[in-house]
Amino acid sequence: MGKEWATKSDAGARIAFLIGSLLGGSAFTGLVEAASGPPPESPTHQEILRQIDKLSQQIDTLQGLITQIPTATHKRYFLSTGTTDGDIATDFCGSGFHMASLWEIFQTAALKYDTPPGQTAGDSGQGPPSGVPGWVRTGASSSGSLQPGQGNCAAYTTNNSSAHGTSVRLEDIWANQEPYVISPWHTSNPACNAEYPVWCVED
Repeated sequence: MGKEWATKSDAGARIAFLIGSLLGGSAFTGLVEAASGPPPESPTHQEILRQIDKLSQQIDTLQGLITQIPTATHKRYFLSTGTTDGDIATDFCGSGFHMASLWEIFQTAALKYDTPPGQTAGDSGQGPPSGVPGWVRTGASSSGSLQPGQGNCAAYTTNNSSAHGTSVRLEDIWANQEPYVISPWHTSNPACNAEYPVWCVED
């Protein structure tokens, strides 16, 4: 038995030496020594239990890190069921939501339509109703302009009939429609004393 182990140990040492020579470096010095030494002793029962406990702690740590990884979620948005004039549109969406800029809701496929509280139509399914206009923020400077995308009821602080805001709706007539800047949205510029729903998006 001793002779047989010596033969195997010498072979192992030679293999380790060749690997070390090919890869370069001293990382295999310990491997050479281990291969040429006596056979390793079997771990005791207590050592095995300690290793199991250590692995269990590492698994718990990994599971804790996994739970901290953020998951992709779609922001919710909706068109309010109630209506308001321009001067309080920014306060109309309720807790957890705010009046949306068009650019926050432009890509509806990246969002989740929220019902309730959002209004629906007979064939809207789980999406927004088409053809229903609502007040929307423009991203422009404060203005009462007649130009859609520029007028915003002085940043939605006035209901003066001589000032104008911007409303948008999803196009509901699909045939023979020419594309325009904000397709598939369609826009208008109602007076700020007009009553409209509000497009809202999650904070």
